[in-house]
Amino acid sequence: MKTFKYLFVGAMMIGFSAPVMAQNVETDVANISKVINDAYQKDSVNVINNTKDQVKAFMKTYKKNAEGLAGLGRAYLDLAWRNKTPQLQQQYAAAAQEYATQALARGKNKCVDAYLLQGDIYAFNDDGGNAATWYQQAQSIDPKEPLGFIKYARVYRKISPQVSAETLDKLRAERPDYPVDAVAAHFFYQADQTDKAFEHYSKANIGALTEDELKEFALSGYMEGKNEKALEVAEYGLGKFPNNAVLNRMAFYNSLVAKNYDGAIAHANKYMSLGDAHITAFDYMQLGHTYMGKQDYAEAVNSFRKSIEMRESKDALKYLSSAYSKNGDYAKAIETFERYMEVSGSAKADDYESLADIYTSIAADEATEESAKKDAIRKAEQMYAKITDMSPETKFYWYKRAQMNMQLDPECKEGLAKQSYDKLMELVNNSSEQSDNDQVYKRRAYRFYAIYYYQKKDVANAKSWAEKLLVLDPSDAACQQIAKMK
Repeated sequence: MKTFKYLFVGAMMIGFSAPVMAQNVETDVANISKVINDAYQKDSVNVINNTKDQVKAFMKTYKKNAEGLAGLGRAYLDLAWRNKTPQLQQQYAAAAQEYATQALARGKNKCVDAYLLQGDIYAFNDDGGNAATWYQQAQSIDPKEPLGFIKYARVYRKISPQVSAETLDKLRAERPDYPVDAVAAHFFYQADQTDKAFEHYSKANIGALTEDELKEFALSGYMEGKNEKALEVAEYGLGKFPNNAVLNRMAFYNSLVAKNYDGAIAHANKYMSLGDAHITAFDYMQLGHTYMGKQDYAEAVNSFRKSIEMRESKDALKYLSSAYSKNGDYAKAIETFERYMEVSGSAKADDYESLADIYTSIAADEATEESAKKDAIRKAEQMYAKITDMSPETKFYWYKRAQMNMQLDPECKEGLAKQSYDKLMELVNNSSEQSDNDQVYKRRAYRFYAIYYYQKKDVANAKSWAEKLLVLDPSDAACQQIAKMK
């Protein structure tokens, strides 16, 4: 039933229709709505039965009042939207329909709340056509009530964007004082259409936006990848509401995207110090990325570990492994990466490449002993071997295998790199097009073959390969000498 996207769950609360009610009706509707909501919080199954006495008392006063009846119906419709059980959804929607029918009868075509409620009920039941009809009638009954226009525009957002835009323009004409774009943005945000929410908030007067609207503006910008604007909005909002957790979080996240790591850390610290902040594993993951960008790898390790303590995820494990590696704790890096691969279930080529990167980092570290360096290089080569098994036609990984073997056998005496270079050259020679990388591969392979055959005392082959390399790189001193051999 929730496939219908024309309406917005949060926008169905009774407060949105308050302007057309007399003050005492508004207050009483708010009170009965609270009774119903409180009963739902305690027992979502038996709300109607558990509130029958209070509703009966309300009906004694408002059984002939269209606004009051519409408000009561909306309270039940709100429960229908919130509940996830189809049977209860229908039960609350039926209660809403009962009071909508009564409100329409009592209103005698004058109660705009009744028409809006009836449209919302059709929307709940995935009937956009009828919903639009009732919203259009609401516009006719009271052209100064914004919701008839906004909800109608919402229905037509995907069907006809032009009709949707024209409807909002009509509202602007009727109510030039009304914050059309801010309200429309809120409804789009509630409907999880953050692209349209961001679009409308961008048109609104930012100075007139409420604290909640500024939060939605910043959030929708972040979710749509409009990070520069989202950061601007978050920082503007913090000028007014410095202790708002969401705005601090958005300033943190978007500063990270902007690579303003000091700013991101400052906002993160403020956000995480707020009592009402609901800190998540993702927050700590983002903080870890921030410290990685700042090259403070020890703090990155701490942040990723905190993320995993809250909720272990394969992404956090992979990032933690990288932080350990950058921090020089290679044993922990490998242990964590192996845990990542265990959680992932099936290793991919880039997983083996990441593990190879850790081993090459070990080998490149000046503090690593020579025997340990060679062992790390062998393990890196083994990782690349796994990749070539998975993807035997990918030239780059054969090249990486050759490079690892060249580090183990730099004088080419054992010819450890020969198998990899043989396969690499087969792939290069069979390529329909030659790339810049292919030229690099040829130069490295030709040089290897020249030196390898020289070590084998096969002068003819050594000279042949040396001459091929000198065509590509005339400055190579070793091959110049080999080419001159008799």
